[in-house]
Amino acid sequence: MDLCTVEELKEQLNEKLPSLRLSALLALLEKDVLPTKVIERVCLNLLFTDGQDPAIAKIAMRRSKGKAVFESRGRPLTAKGSNVNQVNSTTINPFSDLKSSTENNYSVDTLAIGKKVYTDRNYLLKEIPAELHNDIFIKTACTDAEYSKDFHLTFNLRYPSTLFLIDDSRGEKLPDWARNEWKETNLIIKSDDPKEMKIFRKEFPAGIVKLGPNRQGINTRKGNYLIAAKPRLLNKKNELTTVNSVLKSLTNADARKGEDLFMSIYGANCSSCHQISGKGKNHAPDLSNIGDRADSKILAEAILNPSQSITEGFAAQMFKLKNGIIQTGIVLEETGREIELAMTGGAVVNIQRDEIFERKGLPISAMPASFAELLNPQEVAHIIAYLTNQKKTDSKKPKESRSFNFERSNENKLTINLGKQPIATYLIRDPVLTRRALVNLRTPSGIPVTRPFPAQEKEDHAIMHPGLWISYGWVSGNDYWRFKSKVNFEGFIENPRAKEFEATFSARNRYLSENGKETICIEDTSYKFSLIPEGIILDLIAVYYNNEREFEFGDQEESGLALRMAKPLSVKFGNGKILNDRGDVNGKGTWGKFFKWIDYSGIFKGQKIGIMVIPSPTNSTKSWSHSRDYGALVANPFPKQPQERREPYVKTLIKKGEKLKMQYRVLIHENQKGKFDSKRIAAHLLNQ
Repeated sequence: MDLCTVEELKEQLNEKLPSLRLSALLALLEKDVLPTKVIERVCLNLLFTDGQDPAIAKIAMRRSKGKAVFESRGRPLTAKGSNVNQVNSTTINPFSDLKSSTENNYSVDTLAIGKKVYTDRNYLLKEIPAELHNDIFIKTACTDAEYSKDFHLTFNLRYPSTLFLIDDSRGEKLPDWARNEWKETNLIIKSDDPKEMKIFRKEFPAGIVKLGPNRQGINTRKGNYLIAAKPRLLNKKNELTTVNSVLKSLTNADARKGEDLFMSIYGANCSSCHQISGKGKNHAPDLSNIGDRADSKILAEAILNPSQSITEGFAAQMFKLKNGIIQTGIVLEETGREIELAMTGGAVVNIQRDEIFERKGLPISAMPASFAELLNPQEVAHIIAYLTNQKKTDSKKPKESRSFNFERSNENKLTINLGKQPIATYLIRDPVLTRRALVNLRTPSGIPVTRPFPAQEKEDHAIMHPGLWISYGWVSGNDYWRFKSKVNFEGFIENPRAKEFEATFSARNRYLSENGKETICIEDTSYKFSLIPEGIILDLIAVYYNNEREFEFGDQEESGLALRMAKPLSVKFGNGKILNDRGDVNGKGTWGKFFKWIDYSGIFKGQKIGIMVIPSPTNSTKSWSHSRDYGALVANPFPKQPQERREPYVKTLIKKGEKLKMQYRVLIHENQKGKFDSKRIAAHLLNQ
């Protein structure tokens, strides 16, 4: 006799634990009752989550006569977040209107080791089955355990759910009202008291649930029962969801249900990668202000066809290791020794560089492409209703969660955050980049404006163009632009300080000769980040001096304040545009021209995103632009060469004890298309 029906096994394909999904899949394959599309979808889910079993997934793929897109062989890498004691996603509360017929306190909590069993006792949970870990449960009052009649517990279930009755084993049997209704499982919960609690299950539709007293028909003294729930947020459907079907469903969309679907592992589980207002993981673009940047149609297309428009830095990458293992996901961080990779489902693996045999960028999003199968039109509409509500506050004062702050995860980098959203990282030291830089710059909502660092090896100037930096191609015969001579970080002159509207720090760097034995000059640079309605202002002041000797700057075109735009915002690879105060356009029109301001920006999902550079009018010389359509822009403060060459035509002498000061204002902006007036903004910033 089968332990589970076919329908029950199909339900288990949506279970949280991969091991349960695997066992259900094998049983269904044996019965040969699954269509090919379902098999492929489950296999991909198994390959891209922790607890994966590639061998079983491959069996299933052969059964469906298909091929797995990615194959994983050998022992699995250790993944962060694979421990069942770790919450991998935001848990939603399926209960509302919780009431007992007594005046004792009842509350809702998550099932986790160390949590209290009851509201009125200090007994703690000690062992919890993995299947129920971090699910929501009703924490009852143990004082009510003695009731055998005249008691009821009522609550509203917001979604159809599997409820679990967690009953003190000392009772030996269930109360009369539950005895023939609830199915016993083989699961046990242990605590200080009761020592063991058996677990029973029953399916309930959404709506009011009424439960009876703890000791009805039972003579044994025992602790009160608990109730846990697994909500079913997703409904089965037979047809693929389309953008048009979603748009038609928006009239009945419920933003609260959309939030549940977004946050819950029992829904679309978007929060395993995306973050909104600090909730969820930050492995994919932050969606905190997505309602300001995208309309319903754009969001529907992004959910159902994620590879159609990929935010730079979030395309999937494939790593084939020397031992045969293949891992695919989003690169979170790279160092000289290892790469941190986020996989679909939220798990993170660390890959040692010396273990990599091959690395490829894939022309697909790391976001699953299966939502058209998993979600019905109304469910997608609910999510869109929630996302379109995510807009910037109208308050002039930013919320505390959106204040500037610093993060120093190690001695080699300083990350500047706006709330929990990283907006830039200052590289203090790097194994390859031998000059200082701000890398991975983002808008306040998290859209990348500079190319990811490090860029893929096949890209031009992969290390040389890191993000936003100051460097020079010739200083007293030394080339810092091309890494022939090094710039050493000496320390912070002003330690990083942050408050709501501002973040500041100052650093001292030493420019060394090519042999590393002499100091050519000292650079003291201050950075000030400010939040304004149009985006983020970076005020940057660099002072150069040497109290022991004189030094000279050459007129190399690769000198000054430089940046490298994200590909989608470039002229050549995206829809970008370069514009200066003279009205000159793009690389051909702006290269070699002096400017008061210059803006490099493009349109991304309805937003005008870009960087404006404004040299200070107090600088000793005007700046001209070394601008390229492929994404590079340099504000050069030295004379322009009549013809490019490494040796300078004109040298700028800085005498012993004297100082050269260069000051720039940089605006990282994001605004609705058509609402960013570059001339007005530049005039305002110049006059501040």
